[in-house]
Amino acid sequence: MVYSNKRVCFSCVNSYHLFITYILSKTIYKNDYKILLLSDCHNILEIAYENIINKFDVWSEIILIKEKHQPISRQELAKIDLKDIDVLHYFTYAFYNHLLFDYIKEKTKIILTDEGVMTYLIKESFGTNKPINIERISEIWLLDKNLYVSNFTRTLKNIPMEKYLCDDRLLTEMCKELNRLYNYNHEKINSDFIFFDQPITKVCLITEPKEKQILAKIFAGLDRDKIIIKKHPSDFYYKYQDFSFDIIKNDNGVPWELVLLNEYLNNRPNLYDKVFISYYSAALINSKIFLDIFRIPCKVIFLFKFLEDEIKKPVTHLIFKQLVNRFKKLDEKNIYALNSIDELRNIIKNFNK
Repeated sequence: MVYSNKRVCFSCVNSYHLFITYILSKTIYKNDYKILLLSDCHNILEIAYENIINKFDVWSEIILIKEKHQPISRQELAKIDLKDIDVLHYFTYAFYNHLLFDYIKEKTKIILTDEGVMTYLIKESFGTNKPINIERISEIWLLDKNLYVSNFTRTLKNIPMEKYLCDDRLLTEMCKELNRLYNYNHEKINSDFIFFDQPITKVCLITEPKEKQILAKIFAGLDRDKIIIKKHPSDFYYKYQDFSFDIIKNDNGVPWELVLLNEYLNNRPNLYDKVFISYYSAALINSKIFLDIFRIPCKVIFLFKFLEDEIKKPVTHLIFKQLVNRFKKLDEKNIYALNSIDELRNIIKNFNK
C-alpha cells in the first residue's frame, strides 16, 4: 500500500475503542500510515492482537502494551517511537493512556474519540482528578455531537457513521472483518426486550441481595420468552441464577455495537420496535443512534432514576441527566427515563397494544 505522509496513532484499551478505531482506519484514514496501540489488560484485545498479526493489513504497525500483571513503566513506554505522530486518536479510559501525553510532541493533533458516555461529559467525568492534561485535546469526535454536554469547549465533529453503515458493501465487509478480529460468531436475538445489565454490585454501588431484589422488580410480569439479558462482560453468572431468562453470553467483551450490526445484517425484521432497557448504559444511546441510521424504530428506557430511589443515593452525575434529557429531546416518543416500576409496567402495556 502507498501511504500518505500522515502518521496516525490509535491508543486502545478496550474492545469498543478498537471497534471505533477499525472503522476510522478503514475509512477516513484508509491511505494513511496507522499505528495501533493495544493494551493487554482485557483478553479480547490480546485475541484481537493475534488475529491482526496473522490476518489483517489494516494497520501499518501494531504494538501490544503489556500491563496486565503490572503497570507499564515509563521506560518501556519511552521505547515506543511516538515523536513523529501527526494525529493521536485518544480515548478517556485509563491504564497506560494517562502517561501517553508525556511522549507526544506538542505539534501532534490529539483527538478525543467516542467511547460512550464519558466522551460527552469529559471534563465532569474526571472531576477534580485529571489524569491527563485535557487542554492538549484539539478536537472531539462523537457519534452524535448534538449530545455533547460538557463544559469543556473544543471543536466537535461527528464520526460520519451514517455514510459507512448505509454503504451495504462496506458494512458487510467491515462486519465480517470485525467478526474475525474478535473471533465472534453471531447468534440471532429473537427477543422483544433487551436488558443491558451493569455490574452495580461488583463496583460496590449496592449489595448483591439488594441488586437481586431490584432485578426481580424489573423482570416481574415480563414474559420470559420476550426478554433477554445482555450480561456485562465483567459481571458474574451466579447473579442471574434465580432468573429463568436467556442471557447473551459475551464473556470476552465483544462490543455490543458489533452484535447489533450482525443482527441488522442477519435478522433485520426482528430489530423493528425492539425495546432496550438499562440503568444508565451507553448501549442505549448507541443502539438508538445506529437504528436511527437504518431507519428502524426502537425504544430505549433508562432506569437510573428508579435505581437511585431504590438505593437512596445518586448513581450518575448531574450532567449525565442533562445528557439524557438532551437525548430524549431527539425523540420524545421513544426515549424514556422512568421513575418507577409502575411506569415501566404501564409503558410496556402500551407497547403491547
